[in-house]
Amino acid sequence: MSLLLQTSCVGETLWAYNSRHLDFLTGYVAATIRERSANTNSTMASRLPKLLKVAQNRRAVLQAIEALRVELSRATR
Repeated sequence: MSLLLQTSCVGETLWAYNSRHLDFLTGYVAATIRERSANTNSTMASRLPKLLKVAQNRRAVLQAIEALRVELSRATR
């Protein structure tokens, strides 16, 4: 079964499971300061793709996340 919330962004596919996942991604991408934990791969944020971590992609990723929110809103009507 394919995910409903998928869109192309900066040459890759951005996807999310639900609105809570979109909220998490928005918070992470919009943050200007991101703290790292000492243990690599111990948090969800440490496993995010580079697409979401690169600052120059911030505007495009946030626009794509908003498009996914609109798509989710339409699907739940």
